Amino acid sequence: RWTLVADEVHYSKLLKEKFPDTELAECDRRIDFLCVQESTTLVVVEIKRPQAHASSGELDQIRRYVSFVRDHVKGTTDPEMKYQNVVGYLLCGDLVNTGDVREYRDILEKSQIYVQRYGDLLDRVKRMHEEFIRRYDQLKQRAKA
Repeated sequence: RWTLVADEVHYSKLLKEKFPDTELAECDRRIDFLCVQESTTLVVVEIKRPQAHASSGELDQIRRYVSFVRDHVKGTTDPEMKYQNVVGYLLCGDLVNTGDVREYRDILEKSQIYVQRYGDLLDRVKRMHEEFIRRYDQLKQRAKA
């Protein structure tokens, strides 16, 4: 239910300027996706590998990205980039199973920064599109007959 923002390259450039080489690896100095939800909320999406177990380092990365974008949105005079809210999503295989990581995740959720597992996301998408999938399977069976 999000629309991809074409200006993500702009934010990636700003992010590289904000977090110099010494702080983040080159491949980590970009926002994976920047989306708009219902035209009032900007959504920062950071994607990790499906088998990756996110630790406090990955949680801190999405927190820093969201904080950066929130600050930029507050300071911009561009009316097209004025959003009421900025939220974040970290997409990963799972979280490292420690109390510190779970506590950090809970703290971030209060700040509208969420962790989403690939498996949970796929289950939700399947439920949302269950009727389309069922109908597709029926049409595929008819085509084979």
